Amino acid sequence: MARRLRGFQLTALACGLTLAAGTVISASGVLADATPAGAQVARTHLAYRCRFPAGPRPVSVTVAGTFPATAVAGQPIKPSQVRTIVSFPRSAVTGPGGLGAARVTGHNVLSASVADHASAVTARWPGQLRTPVRIPGTGTVHLAFPATVPPVTPQSAGTVTFSAAGLTLDLRRAGGAAVNLESLHVTCTLRPGQHATLAAVPAIAAPTPSATITPGAKDRRHGKSPAAAGGGIPPGCGKKFIHGGTKTPTLGCAYLIGYADAKKLNGAALIGPSADGTAPAAQLNVDAYGSDAAKVHGVVHVYNCTAGQLDFHKRREFPPVKATFLNFGFAPVTAVLQLSETKWPANHPPKENPHCYKGGFVPGKPVKLTSPIISVFTDTTNAGDIPIVNTGTTYLAINISQVTVNGVPLPVGPDCGIVHSMKAVLVGHGTNNPPSGYTIGGGGPLTGTVTIPKFANCGVGENLDPLLDASISGPMNFQLITQGVLCTPGTHPPLGCPPNVPKPLRHVKS
Repeated sequence: MARRLRGFQLTALACGLTLAAGTVISASGVLADATPAGAQVARTHLAYRCRFPAGPRPVSVTVAGTFPATAVAGQPIKPSQVRTIVSFPRSAVTGPGGLGAARVTGHNVLSASVADHASAVTARWPGQLRTPVRIPGTGTVHLAFPATVPPVTPQSAGTVTFSAAGLTLDLRRAGGAAVNLESLHVTCTLRPGQHATLAAVPAIAAPTPSATITPGAKDRRHGKSPAAAGGGIPPGCGKKFIHGGTKTPTLGCAYLIGYADAKKLNGAALIGPSADGTAPAAQLNVDAYGSDAAKVHGVVHVYNCTAGQLDFHKRREFPPVKATFLNFGFAPVTAVLQLSETKWPANHPPKENPHCYKGGFVPGKPVKLTSPIISVFTDTTNAGDIPIVNTGTTYLAINISQVTVNGVPLPVGPDCGIVHSMKAVLVGHGTNNPPSGYTIGGGGPLTGTVTIPKFANCGVGENLDPLLDASISGPMNFQLITQGVLCTPGTHPPLGCPPNVPKPLRHVKS
């Protein structure tokens, strides 16, 4: 039993970690932190038909509980005080194949459909009798099961509807040892033609991410500019960090925020804002260090080479993410995840952006992209029907810490993370004529997929690597990161400064 329980906890853990390691917008992934204000008391009476050993019997079921009156997209809906009251004829448990007992105990599982405008999933609401129940000499048996209901999080505005579905009962004779006692498993189906809705919770749109504005600064596109030192210029913004390349590079910074999906678990987490509230988004420092040109099929293509570095308190990493996730049927899991830039491997193929490796920008000063950076290779032309393609490449490490399962710490150790760095390639598309889509200066959406490597060094006293590998590691994890407008403090006057925090997009046009 202990081994089975640990597996239950670890599967829930893997669910949570996957989403933050990579960020899906569905009811199967839960990001929980706040409780909506207000409440509505629900009480729904339903008719089931259950298959007891003595034969099919009609069963009356009342589902009662408290639901929030309203919710906010991105925040959890937490039903409370939910209980399932099951009533059935005495003969169902005292007749042939029954328990033949004066008292019974046991548990139940109510299946509930949770739906919004986009999708529907089935949740399991398990319940357990708190004390044995005496079987009356005549009449009806009434069993009240307090239920454990996992929170769910709507990812967009709309109404979230909770409806009853299937029901199972597992009953056994109470008293004496817990072994070799008569028990029975009962499966119940909802009689057709009923209104099985338990509650409907309207969810309003979440507010746009923003931060305090520097005195005198104005609101900018998509969001507000966070306060920063030096007249609204974030620390580290506008500094050159690439050796070689042009003598007069374009230097600046922008904010990144977005979602990283996990394919295996169909869930997502927001990447960018720090868990401690010290950063509204990830800061990306930019060094546009060179350009080149070549004629392709009679059209002159201009290749611009830009390097980016993450900057969180002078560390090359995203702000740490603290998130709570839940897979229906499992316990809530909270973990802190850290994504950090790593050095590029020595065997990285230059053919991905060969023009950025040449020494042609400044003769005798070739650029070697080996430090922890994001390399952005832009292919553009003056032809309106040929899109601008911006390809960003980097390598990231993922580390996991401060894990709790249903509020209980789970020791994963100080060095839990992926076995080697993860290659991430994001692409932004745009056009010159007319201007549209993504550009480094104007920002916009960047998309791509990543393969999450296997895990290593996870677990204290027990190796958790295989479970994390099975639940998390794998290819085709979609990423959607939104970049804000580039702030260039070296221009006169500074353009785009202070940088804005963009609204994280949930989807892009195909």
